[in-house]
Amino acid sequence: MELIDIIIPINYSKTDLKNIMNITDTLAAVLEEDVPLIQSILDFLHLYYLGFITVLGLLGHGANVLAFKITKRKLSSPSYYLTALSLVDFVFLVTIFILWLTHFDVEVFFQPGIYQALFYLSSTSSCISGIYILHIPC
Repeated sequence: MELIDIIIPINYSKTDLKNIMNITDTLAAVLEEDVPLIQSILDFLHLYYLGFITVLGLLGHGANVLAFKITKRKLSSPSYYLTALSLVDFVFLVTIFILWLTHFDVEVFFQPGIYQALFYLSSTSSCISGIYILHIPC
């Protein structure tokens, strides 16, 4: 007894199911042919888009810290909150930037001790950032 004999829905015949199986096999073959193209597009986006967003975020959060500490509103409560949020996000983006540098054979991330420190910093800063964002309504 074949597997197709066991899994026959009420509305489908064996020939309908075999046709469906042939269609899915053909679709899988077509998708396997397009994998290198899709993979190259994703690699390109990961290489350039992630770097661009990271550098832009570092510049933006650095400007936020300077703006909140230099202006006359530096003593206000929201200024402290937004400065802390920008600093935490800045630390997270630095860890992402160091990881992104591995695309250019800068193997800083995988050095003993540095990997653990950067993993700790990225996990902690993303957690603290989430906590700060949840405290906005309070």
